[in-house]
Amino acid sequence: QQFGLRPGHWILFFTLAGLALRLQRLDFQPLWGDEGWSFYFAGQSLPQLLALTAADIHPPLYYILLKTWLFIVGPGPEEARFLSVIFGVALIPVVAVLGQRLFDGRVGAMAAAVTALMPLAIYYSQEVRMYGLVTLLGAMSVYSFIRATQTLKVSSSSKWSLIYVATTTAALYTMYYAIFIPLLQLLYLLVTYWQPQERRAHRSSIW
Repeated sequence: QQFGLRPGHWILFFTLAGLALRLQRLDFQPLWGDEGWSFYFAGQSLPQLLALTAADIHPPLYYILLKTWLFIVGPGPEEARFLSVIFGVALIPVVAVLGQRLFDGRVGAMAAAVTALMPLAIYYSQEVRMYGLVTLLGAMSVYSFIRATQTLKVSSSSKWSLIYVATTTAALYTMYYAIFIPLLQLLYLLVTYWQPQERRAHRSSIW
């Protein structure tokens, strides 16, 4: 390995680098419009929060998590943004293991680097909105989908199927646009099912 580091070491390095980048300037600006709405929803009682989100363009899961988080750590803007930091940093190793699963360790390390350093990923890891959470849940959904559909062990497949259902459902309760995740996964299954048996076997051997 280059410089004596294995892919796992690079993934850890980029995860820590991503954390450092996301902790920079959490107070770079006051709460802006949409972040204020997040605070407004999180400040309501749980029944009122559910009632408000029923008429809103976003489901309630993120607001419930934010409400719980602010109750624990305090109601400041930086404290609220740190919840998004957690989601953004967790995304780095998840994308890395997804790259490893689909390709190899080098691709996983490269995926970790891109996720850690990409300006847009950093931006949404510092915003009091649900975009970081839905991205994390979407990546977890894809990874568990691959594990559930490709594993040969029934017990392992059942475990990953449960994780898939949990993460995909959570994504749908975070953002309605997450519906495209299971739709594309269904399309993948349909396309794979109609492939010749030899190609399906070759693809399974690779994954």
